[in-house]
Amino acid sequence: MLIGCDWAHMNSVWVDSAGDWLLSLNDLSRVIQVDGATQLLGWEMYGDNTGGDWTLWTNLASGLDSFVRQHHAHWAPGGNLSLFDNHPAEPEDPPANLARGIEIALNYNNWTAEVVSEFDMALECPVVGSSFQLQQSGNTLTTCGKNDQFPLEGPPTFMEFTQSEGSYVWKMEVNCTNGNPNNHPVYRARPMNFLH
Repeated sequence: MLIGCDWAHMNSVWVDSAGDWLLSLNDLSRVIQVDGATQLLGWEMYGDNTGGDWTLWTNLASGLDSFVRQHHAHWAPGGNLSLFDNHPAEPEDPPANLARGIEIALNYNNWTAEVVSEFDMALECPVVGSSFQLQQSGNTLTTCGKNDQFPLEGPPTFMEFTQSEGSYVWKMEVNCTNGNPNNHPVYRARPMNFLH
């Protein structure tokens, strides 16, 4: 009997207009692109910068040129790779508070990938999350679905950040856990426009 197992923990699939797939592999801290026509691997990006096809770097103040156990990899409207970088601390380390949305500009000429924008939630968010660019304002909406803010767990948190400065405009915490602090029903907050 053959039993399937998602050993890489694929947590998002994005199909672009050319039919190519962008896959987020959480347990490996990798993002890969698969050619939609041939189903062959196009490229791999290692979040820890130890291999793959891309060399990650940044000029941002944080100096953080890596991502760990990411979610929601997709192409932002401007063409950058966007993802939610959970960046959890190791069990022996104190809380890292590094959960953030990031955008990465890819340079196919020299296979470098620059982290050009970051939206730091200042939260410990070990699992789930998202980062969307808002169409009307150009700002970025991030979601931390399970906030492990030390010393107590916090509720799922939504934050909107300005695109230019990375400072947050507003923050919302939701309490819909039905009394169970381990229940985190908010995985991604997707912007919706109800105007016709």
